[in-house]
Amino acid sequence: MQRVVYIFFFASGLCGLVYEVLWVRLFVLVMGGTVYSFTTVLVAFMSGLALGGWLGGRYADRMKQSPLLVYGILEGMIGIYCLLIPYLIKSLNPVFDFLYPVIIAHNLLGLMVRFIFSGLILLFPTTLMGATLPILVRYIYSGSERFGQVSGSLYSVNTLGAVLGSFISGFILIPVLGQIRTLYLTASLNFLIMAVVIVLWRLEGESLVSVSKRLGDDDEPRRLNFRAGMILLGYFLSGFSAMVYQVAWSRALILSLGTSLYVLGLILTGYILGLGLGAMAMSWVVHRFKRGWLWVGVMEVLIGLFAWGVVPFFGRLPLWIVFLVRPSSYWGWMGIEFLVGLGLIFLPTFLMGGLFPLVSRLYKMERGGVGVAVGGVYSWNTVGAILGSFVCGFVLIGSLGLRDSLVLASVLSFLIGG
Repeated sequence: MQRVVYIFFFASGLCGLVYEVLWVRLFVLVMGGTVYSFTTVLVAFMSGLALGGWLGGRYADRMKQSPLLVYGILEGMIGIYCLLIPYLIKSLNPVFDFLYPVIIAHNLLGLMVRFIFSGLILLFPTTLMGATLPILVRYIYSGSERFGQVSGSLYSVNTLGAVLGSFISGFILIPVLGQIRTLYLTASLNFLIMAVVIVLWRLEGESLVSVSKRLGDDDEPRRLNFRAGMILLGYFLSGFSAMVYQVAWSRALILSLGTSLYVLGLILTGYILGLGLGAMAMSWVVHRFKRGWLWVGVMEVLIGLFAWGVVPFFGRLPLWIVFLVRPSSYWGWMGIEFLVGLGLIFLPTFLMGGLFPLVSRLYKMERGGVGVAVGGVYSWNTVGAILGSFVCGFVLIGSLGLRDSLVLASVLSFLIGG
């Protein structure tokens, strides 16, 4: 039964990234440009994941329904709401018509108005997406399994599903089917997940009471103590630095490889791939680490070293591609660019992904709870990532430049590790 749930959570991650790519395209006309649309969708998406992780984690430890049933209902609600988003976008037209004098007279204020209304539309489905992780961890973890292994495995399969979703949406689904048909197909997958999960729940016949009986006293949530608070703070800062890396790497690779939307998609795919593989690898071995705090520090220092070490190589990428390989087609070029870019950022992103099962395990040891542990570290890390993307994109790169922004993020990683 659990293997089937992992498959569905992989498909859920795929759907999430397909939706994200679709929303960027749908909101271009609302926001007035691809950059503004991408920023709006990214902030709303990550904010919803953070809010959903926090709310879902608190609810998971107190829920009276079967976690499997709740997960199925969440998937159905996501599909229904996402089908309505094109109509909700159209419903904004009267609002913007009413506010047109303000939008014209004050460009920045008008942009913020469109950002807020657009973000509010996307906040609900992304919150539901964020809640699915702690809900499923609550279902699979029964006290006998290793917590870090369960949380890391679920996180990794969902992230790897997102990798596939980011690739097929931009390169296959939307070019072949168009935006609306891709939306219908993705929502249909949500409905399929819901239907099969509900059938499995009925066949399993397991209530929450029987699940709760398998949990021990260590799985009950406790008050937040100092060590648990330091874990959340450290993982918040880790998320901040990770997003500084991603934004700076993306800018550097775009300068080296070109500004094609396909290049942006490949960079995002490579980044998420490293996170997913790192989380999967760590979930297999995290239970063997007796000194978890030490390993978190070592991994953070290594992230800083690897991220710092790749800085000199970005400017040489075009020469490497031209002189080392000579692909004969456009897709050959894209493949080479992806592999070269992935080679530069894979090690630090792999370690970033590996932190999640380790940190969630440490946090549960201090705080207790199942949903609270997963939802807490997931939401705090995501909030840090939101802040990091904003600060890097609008402050650091403009004032310090790409190189010094990466150096600053590396120093932050060293401080976290120390």
